[in-house]
Amino acid sequence: MTRTTTIVGIGEALLVEAPEQEEIGGIAADVSIAAVMLGQHGVAITRLGQDEQAARVEQSLLAAGVDVAHVQSDPDLPTGRKVVRMLAGARSERLDARSAFDNLQWDFDLEDIAARADGIVYGLLARRDGQARSTMDRFLLAASSAVRLLDLCNRDANLMPERLIAVRAIESAQGIATDAAALRLLLPGDPAAPLDLARRAIREWRLRFALLLDGGTLQGLTPDGIAATIAQVPAEREVVARIACLYGLLLGRSMDASIAMAERVASSVSRLDGAKVSSELLRG
Repeated sequence: MTRTTTIVGIGEALLVEAPEQEEIGGIAADVSIAAVMLGQHGVAITRLGQDEQAARVEQSLLAAGVDVAHVQSDPDLPTGRKVVRMLAGARSERLDARSAFDNLQWDFDLEDIAARADGIVYGLLARRDGQARSTMDRFLLAASSAVRLLDLCNRDANLMPERLIAVRAIESAQGIATDAAALRLLLPGDPAAPLDLARRAIREWRLRFALLLDGGTLQGLTPDGIAATIAQVPAEREVVARIACLYGLLLGRSMDASIAMAERVASSVSRLDGAKVSSELLRG
């Protein structure tokens, strides 16, 4: 029987107001829910306001089986909110300005979960404010035994972050999930293809692995080379695919085996709702 791992999502948890329905999102929510769906201990670390939106976000996390013991409450700032609109067939997103997740605070409970975490996923969006950046960096430093995955695809849809923010973030990572745009932010002026850029990123930041998302595919790289397996992953299932791949690596599986498992999981999941995937899909 495979062991249960603790996978932490740290950063923003948002209320997403989309045309079809209201839902929760953000890396802290998405990662922890995906971990639960894989039968793992999913932990969300974020900060919510003291408002009705916070209650809805926390209730959704609880309903999905997420550990919310490290979700903080802010008396002054509102819960993060993203508004999604479809205009003339084009999708637009607007993220509220300073929100509760920007004010994430350090406490010794975070030090405790950092020591117990097997895998940690963080992104760029919650690093827009210095307070949250400082807390996240301290947490990552305390999590010395965890596999730390920087999701470079987690960023504002309307505005690329400053390169320095991305570079500082990658310095705490052992692996990255990335697309071509993020690689070109990290490595400006290099005209190489995305796979070659990912290989260069592994060398420059001494990473253990990279997960490259490119046109609906997921491919893994290690310092030893490119995994032969290429997973077909629809955009709406990219998060669960990334977490499935991370889970495989936590179990000590090869990159090829982890990518193959990610594809199986992604093909079976319709949405992030905490519903457990079949254990058959998780076999090595």
